[in-house]
Amino acid sequence: MAITYKSQGGGVSTETSGAALSPLCPATAPSPPGDWTILGSSPYVIETTIARHWVYGKIAAGTEDGAAVACGSPAVTTQRGARIYSFAGRVAGTITELVTGFAHLSHATDPAMPTVTTTLAGALAVALVAQNDNNTFGNPTGESGGDWVEALATEFSANLTPGFSMGICSATPTGNPGTISGGTIATTNDPVGVIGFQIKESNNQVAVTTPGDLTVTGFAPVVSVTNHINITPSFGELVVTGFAPAITTSNNISITPSVGELVVEGFAPVVNIGTNTITSTGEIIIEGFAPVVTISNHINITPSFGEIVVTGFAPTVNISDHQNIITSLGEIIVTGFTPTVTTSDHINILTSRGELTVEGFAPTVSISNNISVTPGFGELIVTGFAPTVSTESGVTAETQTGELIITGFAPTVVTTDNVMVVTRLGELVITGYAPIVSTANNEFLNIGSPIENPSLSSEISEIATHSTITRLRRKSKMENGI
Repeated sequence: MAITYKSQGGGVSTETSGAALSPLCPATAPSPPGDWTILGSSPYVIETTIARHWVYGKIAAGTEDGAAVACGSPAVTTQRGARIYSFAGRVAGTITELVTGFAHLSHATDPAMPTVTTTLAGALAVALVAQNDNNTFGNPTGESGGDWVEALATEFSANLTPGFSMGICSATPTGNPGTISGGTIATTNDPVGVIGFQIKESNNQVAVTTPGDLTVTGFAPVVSVTNHINITPSFGELVVTGFAPAITTSNNISITPSVGELVVEGFAPVVNIGTNTITSTGEIIIEGFAPVVTISNHINITPSFGEIVVTGFAPTVNISDHQNIITSLGEIIVTGFTPTVTTSDHINILTSRGELTVEGFAPTVSISNNISVTPGFGELIVTGFAPTVSTESGVTAETQTGELIITGFAPTVVTTDNVMVVTRLGELVITGYAPIVSTANNEFLNIGSPIENPSLSSEISEIATHSTITRLRRKSKMENGI
C-alpha cells in the first residue's frame, strides 16, 4: 500500500489579540490512535525575521472527524494561520518513525522546493509551503527525480496584514524509493519557506551495519526479515545471543556478512533458510547445546574464503531437495558429542580446497541414493570412538589428490553392490585396534604398487616365477619367487 494524499480541513486565520486560532480537522474518520507531536526541527524560520513555520503530526485516533484543534490564544496582533492535512496508507509505526527526512528552504521571493529522499517503496514526498502574502500557488517546475504536484489545487490564503498563503505539494520520486530535488513555484515576490519530508507506510527498514555491529541480546531474541529485506553487516558482525535466539528469513531474503561474521549462539540457536546464505570472506558460526542448520528448496550455503562451523552437544546439518553445501577455500566442520551429516536425494557435499571434518564420540556420515562425497584437494577425515563410513546403492567415496583416512577403536569401511573405494594420488589408511576392510561382489582396492621381495618360504602356491596377481589389478611381479 502506497502513501496518498487524502483530505484537508478548513483553514482559519486571525490577527485579533487574544482570539483563538483553531484549524479544523478534515471531515473524515481517520485511524488509528495517536497524539500530536512536533516534527522535524520546527519552528523553521522564513528569511531570518519574517515568520516561523511549524509542523505537527499524529497517528489519527478515529475521533477527529471535523473536530477543531486548539493551537493556543497568544496575546499578540501578528497574523497567524494553520491547516490540517490527512494521509492514508499507514501500516505500522509511530509518527516520528513514519514522517522523516526533513529539509527546509527559505527564499526572499518564490517558493524553492527542498531535496526530499524517500527510503521505502511507496513513500510519499511532501512539501509544505508558507508565503508571507496572500498569493496564488501553482505546480512547481524545474525539479528532477520526480514531479511535484499541488496535492490541493487551491491554497489557503488570508487577507490579513500583510496576508499569507499556505499550500501543499506531493510527489513519488521516480526511483521509488528515490530522491526528488529542485523546482520552484512562480508567485508574486514575497518571503516564503518550504518544509520537505517523506511519509512512509511502515517503519520496516533495511538493517545495515556499515562499520559496526548489529547486536540483539536477551532471553529469546528474534530477528525476522521478510519482503525482500537485506541484513548486511559490511565490516562488522551480526550477533544474536540468548536462551533461544532465532533468525528466520523468507521470500528471497539474503543474510550476507561481507568481511565479518554471522554468529548465532545460545541454548538452542536455529537458522532457517529459504534462500541463499553466502559468506564472502568471513564465517557463519552456529554454536550451543543443539545448533541446527536447515536448508531447503534448492538453497546453497557457500563460504567463499571462510568457514561454516557447527559445534555443540548434538549439532546437525540437514540438507534436502538437491541442495549443495560447498566450501571453496575453507572448511565445513561439524563437532560435538554425536555430530551428524545427512544427505539425501542426489545431494553433493563437496570440499574444493579444504576439509570436510566430522569428529566426536560417534560421528557418522550417511550417504544414499547415488550421492558423492568428494574432497578435491583436501581430506575426508572421520575420527572418534567408533567412526563409520557407509556407502550403498552405487555410491562412490572418492578422494582425488588427498587422503581417505579412517581411525579409531574399531573403524570400518563397508562397500556393497559393486561399489569402489578408490584413492588416486593419496592414501587409503586404516588404523586402530581392529580395523576392517570388507569388499563384496567383485570389488577391488586399486592401490597401484608392486609387491617386492616376497619371502621364499611364503605359502603362495601355484604361482610361477614372474607371474602376475591379476586380483591386484596391477600385474605386479612376484620377484625372486620359487
